[in-house]
Parts: sequence; structure tokens; C-alpha cells
Amino acid sequence: MLRRLIAMDMRPVAIDRLGQVAPLAALKAARTLEIIAQRTAHWPARHARAQEPAAVAAALGLNTDEARKLTARYGGWSLYR
Repeated sequence: MLRRLIAMDMRPVAIDRLGQVAPLAALKAARTLEIIAQRTAHWPARHARAQEPAAVAAALGLNTDEARKLTARYGGWSLYR
């Protein structure tokens, strides 16, 4: 598990380096990560909605408003309802 976390920490550095030599490939890699996050975070975001907003924000390292926006985006619900 730790090896995977370290590898994930290295991805932004690798994409940044790739962007210096192949900007479109780096953009495609970033977009792929974005798609993976969106597909895999839907149900966790829905479950997080039932949690205390301050706890969700703390777990994500965000303030409560940013956490609410992120979970709404991943969970697929409107902020305005």
C-alpha cells in the first residue's frame, strides 16, 4: 500500500516532466487521472454526504465549502438544491 501511495505522489512530478517534452501527452495523462477520479469517487462522495461536513473537510484537507463543492461534483448533485 505504501508503495502505491509513493507512486501516486510521484505522478504529478512525472506529468510535469512529461509536460516539458510532450505537452499533449501530459495533458492526456492529467485528463485520464481526472476521469479515473470521477468514475471511482461517485459512491464514496455519496456516502461522505452523510458524514459531518467538518469531518469530511478535514479528511480531504479542505475547508467545508471546498469539500462540499468537491463531493457535489464527484457525487453528481447540484450545490443549489
